[in-house]
Amino acid sequence: MIPKSTLISGRGPENTWAREIEFLLSQDMIVAGEDYQGNGAKYTRDGNILFELDAEAVAQIVAGNVHPNFELGSHAQKKYDLEFTYWFVKHNWTLPDKYKFVYNYFDRLINKPVPDLLFRYQGKKLNYTVDDKYWTRDNDGNHTLGFDQIKWLHDAIRQDGISRRHQVTTWVEIIDCFTTSPPCLQRIWVRVLVPKSEWHKYPGRIPVEVHIDYRSWDIPRAQPSNLYGLMRMLYRYVFGNHTEGTEILRDEFGEPILDDNGEPTINPENNIEFEVVRLVGFGDACHIYEDSFDTSRKVKPVVSGSAKKAFRYL
Repeated sequence: MIPKSTLISGRGPENTWAREIEFLLSQDMIVAGEDYQGNGAKYTRDGNILFELDAEAVAQIVAGNVHPNFELGSHAQKKYDLEFTYWFVKHNWTLPDKYKFVYNYFDRLINKPVPDLLFRYQGKKLNYTVDDKYWTRDNDGNHTLGFDQIKWLHDAIRQDGISRRHQVTTWVEIIDCFTTSPPCLQRIWVRVLVPKSEWHKYPGRIPVEVHIDYRSWDIPRAQPSNLYGLMRMLYRYVFGNHTEGTEILRDEFGEPILDDNGEPTINPENNIEFEVVRLVGFGDACHIYEDSFDTSRKVKPVVSGSAKKAFRYL
C-alpha cells in the first residue's frame, strides 16, 4: 500500500504537531525501518506530511512553546539549541568519537565538503573562486576545511533580495550514499518576499518564508526540537547578525559563561533584520517509532499560547 499524504495548516505549533501525530496513528500501513537510534529493524507507521505555519506560530516555536505531552521537554530543546552554534560544533570536533552522534545538522551546514582540484565538471577542470570568509577553518584557524553555507546565506539574502536560489543542504554524497544513518534534514530554502526597494517599510521585520525538507522525520520525539533549533539558528545567524564567537556569552577571560545546568549561555543580544511570516515543512517519510506509540496516543489538542516579541530574545 502506498503511504498516505496530508496537508496541515495551522496557527499553533502544538496543535499542528498533535494533528500530525493523529494522522500518523490513523495509518493502516506498517513499513519496516530502524529505530530512532539506528539499531536493527523496528516497525514504524509512515506517511507523507506537508504543513504550513504562519508568523504567530513561528513566533511560538522560537519562544519555546511546546506541547505538554512532548516527552523530552523544554530542557532538551535548550540543549538542542546549543548544538546549532559554532561553539558547539567546534567543541564537538575535539571530543572522542564515542561522545559524538553520527552527524550534526549545523556541522553539515557550516562545513560543506567541496570538490578537490582533481574534480571535473562537464569534462573540464572546475575553476571556482570563493571569498575567504566563507571557508570554515579548524580550531587553530590555520587550515581550511569546508564551505560555510550559513555565512553565505546571511550575505546572499541581503545582497540579492528576492531570489529563488537561496538554499542550503546537508547531503554529502560520498558519505550518505553508503551509510545507514544519513541526516534526516536535507534542505533549507529561504525566500525574501519584498524587493529591496521596499525594505525601509519593514524596519527589523523584512518578511521572508522558509521551507524545510526532511527525507525522514520522527514526529513525536524529534520534530518539536528540530523546529526550535532550526528556526532559532536562522534567526541567530541568517536573519540576525550573530557571528562565530559572538553567539555565546563570555567572561572577561574569554571563557563561556555557564548556566545553571553547566551549559554555555547563548547571547540574547542580536540585531534581527528579517521575520519569518510563513514556515513550510515537508516530510517524505514521517513516522512514529514503536516505542513511542503509547506516549503518542496521549497527545491531544491544546490552547496555543502567544509569543509576541519572541524574536527579541535570541
